[in-house]
Amino acid sequence: ETQLLAAASRARLQKETLFQPNDVRGRGIDAAALYLSRLGVYDVRQDLAWQTICDLRDLRHLIVHRGGTKGPSDEHRKTAQRLARAYVGRVEFPDSDWTWYGEVWISIPMCREFTVVVEGFFDRVFDAMGLPPRYQRRNAAPPA
Repeated sequence: ETQLLAAASRARLQKETLFQPNDVRGRGIDAAALYLSRLGVYDVRQDLAWQTICDLRDLRHLIVHRGGTKGPSDEHRKTAQRLARAYVGRVEFPDSDWTWYGEVWISIPMCREFTVVVEGFFDRVFDAMGLPPRYQRRNAAPPA
């Protein structure tokens, strides 16, 4: 979320526009996605990784705001169930009431897969913004 908002802010500077990311309706990644699209930079909502990015947002929300559990509301339980179905055997929400094992479980291979998807997603976003490839950014000499 933070990286996508930073990309939106960077795009604003590149386009030299008064139109700002917080002028767009919505919050978080949805607002940043809409902003980048409206600027004509990149329609991230059409990217193959967009659903995974949204799933990561939902997972983060359940972890940060619901303590990694399904939560008490039907909406949160439906989100947890959807995520568990989408990533069978890789993301699980135990039905146990034990606090030490009632939290979401995410497999290490799933974490690695999420990392690859997110890196590819931002490579495409940064490419659309005209930024150099990731490996060049990492190896670039620091500014003097």
